[in-house]
Amino acid sequence: CGTDFADVALTLNPNATANAGSPQEACETAGFAFHEFTMAGSFSGGTANWAPLAPNTANCTVVDGQGTATPKIRCTAFGSSTIRLTTTSNTTPACNNATSDVVLTVNQNPVITIADVACNAASGGTTLLLTAVVSAGGGASPTFTWSGPSGGITAGQGTDTITVNKPGQYSVTVNNVTTSCSAIKSKNVGLCASDPAP
Repeated sequence: CGTDFADVALTLNPNATANAGSPQEACETAGFAFHEFTMAGSFSGGTANWAPLAPNTANCTVVDGQGTATPKIRCTAFGSSTIRLTTTSNTTPACNNATSDVVLTVNQNPVITIADVACNAASGGTTLLLTAVVSAGGGASPTFTWSGPSGGITAGQGTDTITVNKPGQYSVTVNNVTTSCSAIKSKNVGLCASDPAP
């Protein structure tokens, strides 16, 4: 008797893969609770979708590039949000889908005020104190760096309060040592002329 042969094709489809990339952290942009992140993910074996998971504290949304490995995600509140990359298999038959999560964090810049200072001529003084108050975003132990007219800062550099003896503009840079977020605040100072105290 003769021998019959038949061929059959076997196809092994790969599972989908997803890699959302490394966590990203940034300071707010231009004084607003706002930052736009560019993702650095990768995927294969399917179509990609990026979406924030609840509670989405940083209020993040995909604003461009959905379906790609490098979309832009805009976050408009302080805090952290988890973003999930889901790759849905596009093989026939469909294989396993894949997911990968990444955390995006927007940190607040220090919020600084420098109190108004009054002329101290009545008491015969020739110096004034400037104090920088950090109401938010400074962390536990912020650093203070002051600048002003040459020789105008006589004491307190590196602290929240300086002594000044010249009129002009004085500025302080406050840095959060944990997040590396910083901000600058300035104050114009005018010292009054007076006779020495009796």
